[in-house]
Amino acid sequence: KCLVVNVRSDPCLFTFDSHDWLPYAIREYSSIQHVVENQHQSGIDLQDMEVKCREDVISIVKAKRESVFYFYDDITFFENQPIARKATAPDYLLVGEEIYNGAIVGKHGIRPSLKT
Repeated sequence: KCLVVNVRSDPCLFTFDSHDWLPYAIREYSSIQHVVENQHQSGIDLQDMEVKCREDVISIVKAKRESVFYFYDDITFFENQPIARKATAPDYLLVGEEIYNGAIVGKHGIRPSLKT
């Protein structure tokens, strides 16, 4: 038997890139250096924040009639940034619970691997 505990305290979204899901911390729009904090330190609150952010990202992409959202791998020097990732539906943006539950059952996420 094993026990899997998620000790993350910062909300993030996961995007698919070639062979794996990559985590992106949710940042304050007005201050990109600051991660959005989970004030209540509850896993349920954290998941709610991630789901809300995912919905916001998908809404922005649809409103712009685009298929991608822009993510930053480097927020120090901003070299070769931002990076476009497909974000038209929840299948392209997973939340922590979906990733970690998938890892428990031996998958790269609950949803099937995406092909880019």
